[in-house]
Formats: sequence, C-alpha cells, structure tokens
Amino acid sequence: MDRSPGAHHDDRTLRLRLDVQLDRQPITGRLRTDGGAEETFVGWLGFADALRRLHDQAAATPDRSDDPPGDA
Repeated sequence: MDRSPGAHHDDRTLRLRLDVQLDRQPITGRLRTDGGAEETFVGWLGFADALRRLHDQAAATPDRSDDPPGDA
C-alpha cells in the first residue's frame, strides 16, 4: 500500500464479521457489517463477490464521521 507523503488516502474502514460454517464444502457463510448489511456466500468466488457487494455499498454511503452528534 502506497503511503507516500502528499498522496491522498481515504481512511474509511469497512469492518466486517465473518461467519463460516465449518462442516460445509465448499466454504459457506455470511459477511455482516456493523451497520447491519449482510451478504451470504457459497464458495470462494461467492465470498469474493459478497465482499465486493458490501464494499460497493459502503463506498456509496457518505462518510458521516465528521457530522456533529445528533445530526442524522
């Protein structure tokens, strides 16, 4: 990851919970965000696609971390 001086980087973080069913083949489970968005997946490609969908949802959501408390 390039952290060169002067480069602009978005410090927003997507935090996920990963639940994997250990007795299933192929890999099966779900990803959930702190905000309640959830994606289920089957297989490694399904996992990658679920991750991409949650990433895209988060990227489309405005960053509200700079808003004063109480503003919604």
